[in-house]
Amino acid sequence: MAGARKIKICFVGWGDHVHLERWAGYFPKLGYDVSVISFSGFGHYPDEVAQFSLESIPLKSHKLRMLYLKYLLWKLKPDIVHAHYAGFLLPITKVWRGTLVLTAWGSDIYRMESISETDRAQLIGLLATPDMITCDSNDLAEKIQYLSKIRPNKVQVIQWGVDTNVFAPSTEEASIKAELGISGRPVVISPRSFLPLYRIIEIIKAFHKVVALVPNAVLLLKRYNQDDNYNDEILNLVRELGLSEQVIILDRVEYHQMADFYRAGDVMVSIPETDGTPMSLLESMACGCPPVVSDVLSVKEWVTHGVNGLVVSGDDIDTLAAAIVSLLMDKEKSNHIVTENLTLVKSKASQDVNMQRMSELYKQLVS
Repeated sequence: MAGARKIKICFVGWGDHVHLERWAGYFPKLGYDVSVISFSGFGHYPDEVAQFSLESIPLKSHKLRMLYLKYLLWKLKPDIVHAHYAGFLLPITKVWRGTLVLTAWGSDIYRMESISETDRAQLIGLLATPDMITCDSNDLAEKIQYLSKIRPNKVQVIQWGVDTNVFAPSTEEASIKAELGISGRPVVISPRSFLPLYRIIEIIKAFHKVVALVPNAVLLLKRYNQDDNYNDEILNLVRELGLSEQVIILDRVEYHQMADFYRAGDVMVSIPETDGTPMSLLESMACGCPPVVSDVLSVKEWVTHGVNGLVVSGDDIDTLAAAIVSLLMDKEKSNHIVTENLTLVKSKASQDVNMQRMSELYKQLVS
């Protein structure tokens, strides 16, 4: 883009969320003029990214917030406004009439039953307004097309993308294992939120069966975005099953520590009821941790049972336990899965590959 006017993109969403940080933070190095308007706090971006937060000034009403949003878009005059998460379409479409891109995150489409019928109808109607929608799976793309009745070519499957310079295997044992005093022990990891959707209870029940065959195994959980009642249920179950010494719950793992977290695992378990393409799955695959996943359509676009992971019914405790044990005990199978996944991630799931595709789409929209 040297010698040409920079394309100006304004991203709107949760500015302090790592998904938006990584996406918006990538494009300055491709020569774009990038700004972020956040409905939450400020995030971590390259210095040249201009940030604005609707939470940073004491606005007393929703109407004033919308006026500030409209003012910012008028001031920035972007070529493209790119909303992250479908729920932000409502405020944005009230103040912006220019080129609009939406990236659906998965739960905003798959979990519409959690909002009122009126809000659901309004959101479905707004899905027809963006000039382009991106999402991270063919299944999610089909769902969006079904709901909105828009043309298939308006929905593009673009992955968030794995930074394969950061998320990669290591010949050394993960430092987190030494810090937790579990060096040399087999580790099962779950990187998902403490919410009923992610079936953490079922994972713990399955792990209880795992330790009958692999007594020194450890289950490493990462707690965030928790439902307080569900969190209490998890803690009570761990005590009741006598697993307090073998289930370790980390309250926070920073993004820059996640590669080490994945490398600590001999098996990664992710068995939600619904899902898009979880970054935790792709990042763990990139770090050489074999996955056991639930039979969700979007996830099965990435994991073929017995080839590069194991696919189970998320509510079948016995089958889940057997799958975990098989990967812990069969190193030949596990190593084969690791090899398959490293090739897959580099060719189809890397951040460089997907953001370059997104760059071409931005240029098409502007031209």
